[in-house]
Amino acid sequence: MNKKYILGLVLIVGLLALPGVSAQGHPGGTMPAPTSNTGVNGCNTCHAITTFCKTCHAFPTFTTEVVANPTTVTAGTPTPVTFTVYGSNNIVGRKAVLSGSTVTLTGVASGIGTTSSDGTTAISVNASSQGAITATATATGFNSGTTTVTANAAQTTGSASVTFVVTDKVTGKPVHDAKVSMDGVNKETNDNGIAIFTKVSLKTHYYKVYEEHHAKFKGSIKVTGNMQVPVKLVPLVHKEERRGH
Repeated sequence: MNKKYILGLVLIVGLLALPGVSAQGHPGGTMPAPTSNTGVNGCNTCHAITTFCKTCHAFPTFTTEVVANPTTVTAGTPTPVTFTVYGSNNIVGRKAVLSGSTVTLTGVASGIGTTSSDGTTAISVNASSQGAITATATATGFNSGTTTVTANAAQTTGSASVTFVVTDKVTGKPVHDAKVSMDGVNKETNDNGIAIFTKVSLKTHYYKVYEEHHAKFKGSIKVTGNMQVPVKLVPLVHKEERRGH
């Protein structure tokens, strides 16, 4: 038999006989089962991040969840909103409040806060307009979580003056003594065809204008400030003439 072949075989057998070494290349022949997931990315600290480690152990995903209370505010009105942040992972399945996380607001309002030991932070939310506010919770080692706070339009208060200018649609001349009715209040136009309503609330109003020699007119206006409303009444005589043709 070839001497070199015999010598090589002896060396291989000798190496395999050494204590603590196996044909699998790991101490003891197999990787020990993980005793915790405190290592990098949840892998046991006894292993390096290798292909073997990634396939034999699950990698938990850590996620944050943020909850707002209340979930709606009014634009232009500063409102304290409490945000509670929870942390969880997909392996354990449980969630717990997360202290030291950061909550950042973007959208029609801005703000930032850090959660205390009970996982909450209170932020004064002052929305610049109607719209959505996104609250994003971030924490080291966790995927971020978001929730939305809705900002409703500010309620409009106040009043305005509304001036009705009533004219004849054919002649263009002012119609005096025309009756203008709005919100149960009745006024008559002066010699210039003008009737003025004061302290009119800022909203949509319905009105009627009528005069004995003209057809009645109905309409609506949205009052957002002082305004003038032109009304052109059709003379009844012209209506009769048109019917005769």
